[in-house]
Amino acid sequence: MTGSAPRRGPLAGLRNRILAIIVIVTCLTAGITGLAVGIVVRDWVYQDAQDAVLTTFRHDMESFERRGMLVPGSGGEPRGTRSAVGDYLPGNFTVDVDGATVRQGAARPQDLPASMRRELERVPSLYRFQRLPDGKVLVAHSVPRPSIFDAESVVVYDVQPLEDVRPRLNRLTVLVAVAVAGSALLGILVALVVARTVIRPLGRIQSVAARVTDGDTEARLPATNVTELRDLTDTFNAMLDRQHESIEVLRHQDARSRRFVGDVSHELRSPLAALVPSAEVLREEAATLPRTPTCGAPPSSSRARSIRSPASSTICSR
Repeated sequence: MTGSAPRRGPLAGLRNRILAIIVIVTCLTAGITGLAVGIVVRDWVYQDAQDAVLTTFRHDMESFERRGMLVPGSGGEPRGTRSAVGDYLPGNFTVDVDGATVRQGAARPQDLPASMRRELERVPSLYRFQRLPDGKVLVAHSVPRPSIFDAESVVVYDVQPLEDVRPRLNRLTVLVAVAVAGSALLGILVALVVARTVIRPLGRIQSVAARVTDGDTEARLPATNVTELRDLTDTFNAMLDRQHESIEVLRHQDARSRRFVGDVSHELRSPLAALVPSAEVLREEAATLPRTPTCGAPPSSSRARSIRSPASSTICSR
């Protein structure tokens, strides 16, 4: 019973398998690299936008400290009341004095992290920021020398949007996608080159095997510098050499057999050829020879009587 032949799928060939493996590895590598680059770039874009917001906030606070915090004897009036804190601050700033909100701006008191508020109320001249989930950033600063305003702590909060973040992320996403696609395409081209390099020696082996099948005993694989292929080439050529030697031995044996048969035939033919004319002569002479007489019968001729042997006479006399 003959078994059914296995089905040939799309990955049945070695070339297709090499292409599939290299393409899959290249695409996975490019995808993972693109994802990692995207995460790093995203953090960099947000960090850059946060630094820009923090720089602007620092500039506003430095202006407030230069103009709004005049000490007695410096040529201006001290701002000794709590309500005077916001005189030199933009209207969108939220101000906390001794933990109480004296003016609400963009930052709502319920949205302020409790840990950040406690730290800023405890340590003066401190800057802090925190990214908010809606694409904004919260910045805060504890004002130095809060005693000028008859307070133990003065903290200023502000919420600013991260400008130009989304367009920059979109552009960078497109660039990363293009880079990943280019890497995948480059991987496919490399896979084609590698597959061709690997398959080419196999094609040469197939060609040489076909020539050997057609009877070309001198067909051999060319030498190569690749270690694995060099070993395969040497082994294949050695196999062909042994096969050629075996064929030569068989040819010599066949020639010897033919020569032996010819010699035997010649030796048998010579005696037979000599016996044939003798047999012809005997057959001709046998026709002329008389028959042997039976006992009691007279000889048919004088010649027959003369050649009658004594043995025959003795036999007849008995």
